[in-house]
Amino acid sequence: PFARDGIAADTTPNVETVAFADLRPETLLTARNSGTVKNLKDRRHDLYTVNWRGH
Repeated sequence: PFARDGIAADTTPNVETVAFADLRPETLLTARNSGTVKNLKDRRHDLYTVNWRGH
């Protein structure tokens, strides 16, 4: 299941590093659609936009 704190990977502060995490798209979609945090629905479209360049 999706982590309760929403953190998929963690690193040491102030150390240059790369973090990797395995994500399941279906779990992310479920969390976006029925989770308690609805940040995607609270976006301010007057400040920025997202353009999809499907490659």
